[in-house]
Amino acid sequence: MRDNPEEQKIHPLNLFNAEAQRLLRVLDVQLEGNAYVCGHDLTIADNAISPCIRGCKWRKVEIRLHANVLAWKELVYSRDRAMLGLAYDVKSGEVDRWSEETKKRYVAGGSFMASNKTIGGH
Repeated sequence: MRDNPEEQKIHPLNLFNAEAQRLLRVLDVQLEGNAYVCGHDLTIADNAISPCIRGCKWRKVEIRLHANVLAWKELVYSRDRAMLGLAYDVKSGEVDRWSEETKKRYVAGGSFMASNKTIGGH
C-alpha cells in the first residue's frame, strides 16, 4: 500500500477510521459508570482490549472524542504491571517511541514474514 497513489489510499483509510470510531463509541457507552469493561474490577477483557486502544495513536485514530475510553486507558496503564509488560524486551526509552534503528528492523522483519516465498512454505 505504500506504493499506491494517495487517492487510492483515501477510501480504505476512511472506512477503517469510521469503523474504529464506531467501536470506540461502543466501548465508551460500555464504560459509562464503570471503571473497567465488565464493571468495577479489572478482567481479562480489559487486558485484551487495551493494546488495541493503545495502538490508536500509531494508526492515527482519534480517541480524545471518547472521555470514558480515555479515563479507562489511563486507569489500565497506570498499573505498574501494565507498564512492566509494555517495557518487556524493549530498549530503554522506546516504550512509546521507536528509534529509527528499531523501525528499520521491524520493517525488514515484516517484509520477510509477508513475503510470498515464506507464506505456505513455497
